[in-house]
Amino acid sequence: MKKLFFSILAVAMFWSCGKDDSPETPTPPTPTETENSVPVIAAKTFTVSETISDTEVIGKVTATDADDDTLTFSIATNSDALFEITATGDLSLASGKTLDAATKEQHAITVKVDDGEDTASATVTIKVTSEEVIPTNEAPEMADQNFSIMENHVAGESMGAIEATDADGDALTFELTENDNDLFAVSESGVLTLAEGKTLDFETETSHSIIVSVTDGKETVDATITITVENVIESIAEDPASFVTTWKTEADGEEVKLYFEDIQYEYDFMVDWGDGTIENITTIPPDQILRHGYENPGVYTVAIKGEMQMFLPTSSNMLSMEQWGSIVWQELSYAFADQNEMVYNATDSPDLSNVTSLEGMFLNAISFNGDIGGWNIGNVEFMESMLDNTGMSLINFSNTLVGWSAQDVQPNVYLGAAGLFVCFNDASGLAAFTTLASEPNNWEFVWDGLKNCN
Repeated sequence: MKKLFFSILAVAMFWSCGKDDSPETPTPPTPTETENSVPVIAAKTFTVSETISDTEVIGKVTATDADDDTLTFSIATNSDALFEITATGDLSLASGKTLDAATKEQHAITVKVDDGEDTASATVTIKVTSEEVIPTNEAPEMADQNFSIMENHVAGESMGAIEATDADGDALTFELTENDNDLFAVSESGVLTLAEGKTLDFETETSHSIIVSVTDGKETVDATITITVENVIESIAEDPASFVTTWKTEADGEEVKLYFEDIQYEYDFMVDWGDGTIENITTIPPDQILRHGYENPGVYTVAIKGEMQMFLPTSSNMLSMEQWGSIVWQELSYAFADQNEMVYNATDSPDLSNVTSLEGMFLNAISFNGDIGGWNIGNVEFMESMLDNTGMSLINFSNTLVGWSAQDVQPNVYLGAAGLFVCFNDASGLAAFTTLASEPNNWEFVWDGLKNCN
């Protein structure tokens, strides 16, 4: 039934994607049925006296199941028909059977466990001794464990089973001994769930830790269970494919304005202006300025997703550059010029595969202080005034040159970096500068040069 369900779902998704590839407002994903997890059973060894009767339990065979399905045990391969096992895993001699250490000191059987859909098996070894076996209890074993869960996980639904083992085959009981804001619950069988009435929020907390104990009735051990919360994309701004910036307005009706050249490029993107307004843009206004006015002063996150080959604001109230996303750029000249308050928070890199000019990109962006050595600038030919009068630190400028010097770059590039310099005692920065300024690169630096630094 599950296979049929997923086949139907896959066909539906394929038809839907083919029908309409245009951008649209993302909606939270609908939880769907998940694949069954196969039960886990490990090899086990029991040591018993040859005098054990067929009414005594040799030991308990255990297994775990991440879905918390009911498990049923059976013997797949016996040894001289000597043994039997209950559905719950209690292993004993078959009725009327006995053991003889002189005849055979060890028996191996295969035990199978079934969760109703999948099966697993393991070898169980029974060692036979002529001496009386005095039972000794071994404490359960439980390691620290990690679970990953989406932030929209439904309360009461299983996150998975906490795993523990017991060498004696004793029945194990789990207990949640230290919670995190009462967010979680653990059943006696070890199934981890989100407590009833509770929710997770990736934006508030990305990880939670709890302490769980397990006991075999005699000894108890603890482990730390870490639950990592995965983000559900609830807006364009949270989508890794989006280009994201923040802006500050200080007056009622103040605008954010973006210039777009409408002759050379075609546009098909969605913009979330951060105040509840979402627009699909395929046509640029006649004056080539895309405007959005904000009713009230504030800080707004603007996210753009789709085909938008250039970015050139004509308003200078940008606060930060947060994410490049997956836009394939063609024109970024003067993209952040004169954005005095713009701080650079992006941890990803722009796709510059079609870009030949970064001229004036950060000109006079005095708050810009980014390490952009990871950018692939292999096709860039023009960098005049790119880094003039920025707030770039010595280390970030040095790291940028080091990253670029390791690439196959265009020759004869003029790099504008007025106000920036490399220290003589910065070996890596000096080597990078030398590589870029020498054959075959022959870059020319318009900057403050090399300096002695204490």
